[in-house]
Amino acid sequence: MEFGAARTLISSFLTGAHEVGLGLQRNKGILDFNYNPSVPLSVNLNVSREERKGTRPIGASFGFSHAVELPEPIDFKTTNLDANLEYTKKWGTVRAGVYYSAFDSQVQTLIWDNPYRITDQTYAGAYSNGNGSVQGRMALAPSNTAMKFYLRGSFKLLDSTRLSGTISYGTFRQDEALLPYPINTALAAIQTDALNVPRETANAIANIASMDFSRTSKIVKNVYLNAGVRYYNFDNKTEELSIPGYSRFDQVWEEVPSAVEPYKFARTAVFEDISFNLIENTSFKVGYSLYSIKRKLGEEDEGKSDEGTFKASVDSQLTDWLLFRVSYQMAKRDWSLEGKKYISIPGFNFERYHEADRDRNGVNVLVDLTPINNLGVTASFMLGKDKYLLSSILVTEKDTKLKDRRL
Repeated sequence: MEFGAARTLISSFLTGAHEVGLGLQRNKGILDFNYNPSVPLSVNLNVSREERKGTRPIGASFGFSHAVELPEPIDFKTTNLDANLEYTKKWGTVRAGVYYSAFDSQVQTLIWDNPYRITDQTYAGAYSNGNGSVQGRMALAPSNTAMKFYLRGSFKLLDSTRLSGTISYGTFRQDEALLPYPINTALAAIQTDALNVPRETANAIANIASMDFSRTSKIVKNVYLNAGVRYYNFDNKTEELSIPGYSRFDQVWEEVPSAVEPYKFARTAVFEDISFNLIENTSFKVGYSLYSIKRKLGEEDEGKSDEGTFKASVDSQLTDWLLFRVSYQMAKRDWSLEGKKYISIPGFNFERYHEADRDRNGVNVLVDLTPINNLGVTASFMLGKDKYLLSSILVTEKDTKLKDRRL
């Protein structure tokens, strides 16, 4: 049946449809507890719980030609707990604690009816017309938990030097039930196990380790040195999931065997800069940073990039209401892999480039005006050029101009 005739057929039913009010109500409670058994030691506990209930609009579809907007039911509960011990002396502060967060979603699946179908069917173009499945289905936000242990400290090593740092280790978990491939029962005739679930639960686990250390020093009068190192490791332990294919819009079965693999990455940043206040109300800063990130998809190496960046800037508070800043940046990025990565999908020739080696130069100018209280105007302009060094990359040079004005 053509959609025009179908709309005429059900128009009487649509006129009797009731409206759904959209809106959310948020209720949040917070508990703060502090206990000081002795002067340098304190015990701290922060607990919060937030509930959200209501509906909000969400887009859904039966096919390319059949998109719908639905009221998404919201029934969330989020509980956060932060418990720590803190020790403070003249030489600095040390804090050790545990953080826990639980997200509880009472509605994790959304099912909606197709007004143009009363029985399931499938055919080659059903994913375009959207008239195969009686119902549509999608997964909503799943319940999950996160926990981390952390140690923080700030130490005054000398009168003019302070060292600060944070170390943490945590785990993300999500083990909710997975949905079957389609809701369209007609697809079982094409793929016998189409109505089964890929596996019972998600079994998603990721371990996160992070480290952040910085040092600030006053070398001599009006000369300051700042340096640090940061590390973040996202170690995805989720079990690889092999699937025989997928259902497109719940209308047709696509026999494309593939694997859902865990994505892992680790990034490291090292930086140092020195600033001079040689002229009244004017400072000059020069620094260098090295940023690295290593990626892995399943057991496949996704490459490593290293980018070194040199920066120099001048800040001048010309008047009480006028700040002027000009900065220059020169960066060089090296990528460990070359060539293209091919993504094999029948009927398509998908390919993508790995992240390319690149040289970058740029100048940024910023003006900040505060003519009266409670009124600020900021304007910035950036001019730069990116040069991609590999000849196999289609775009070898790119000029960049950005303008920004804020009130």
